[in-house]
Amino acid sequence: MKSNKIAFALHSNQQSIVHSKSDWEFVENLGFQVEYVQSEEIDSCGIFRWEDNGTGSEQLSSEIKKMDWEKYDEKILCGFSSGCNTILKTLLKYDIKCTSLLLQSPWIPMIDEDLKKLSDKLERYSTNVYIVCGMEDEDCFARSQILYHELKGRDINVKKLWVEKLGHEFPNDYTIIYENLLYMKNGVNNASKQ
Repeated sequence: MKSNKIAFALHSNQQSIVHSKSDWEFVENLGFQVEYVQSEEIDSCGIFRWEDNGTGSEQLSSEIKKMDWEKYDEKILCGFSSGCNTILKTLLKYDIKCTSLLLQSPWIPMIDEDLKKLSDKLERYSTNVYIVCGMEDEDCFARSQILYHELKGRDINVKKLWVEKLGHEFPNDYTIIYENLLYMKNGVNNASKQ
């Protein structure tokens, strides 16, 4: 029997679908049908990237439409680093409603110009947003905080986990963290260990 829950997972720059499967396959254990999207933009041999001004939004939108997205009861988008930027740009550009966003170490320069428009759309579609980022992630922590504080001031279910002593990577216990964020009403807000 096919699941009534679907998730799309996007890798980071200098990665591939192999990395994405390794990072996000745990979502299958939560009852989701998981689809993995590999960027069309080649970085070098066997690895890919999501260019900030590239075709990632068009690609993700096209893949979502192929899956008859609206027929699923629960729809989540999962991204690591630049995959998060592609997800947010896609949601801003296209009429795609999703239940939840899982944003790991989000590299999201798109919010520098489009934060208010993005927030308006996430609020209008009642999208849950879960952000996990290392406090030592020099490229992503500052923008993660900006996104969280903007969404917290809206009628949006947003939860965050700032992980001490963590750089640009997944926390050791991230599968448990995301399961808790998705299915517990009061998700964890801070982590003091890593």
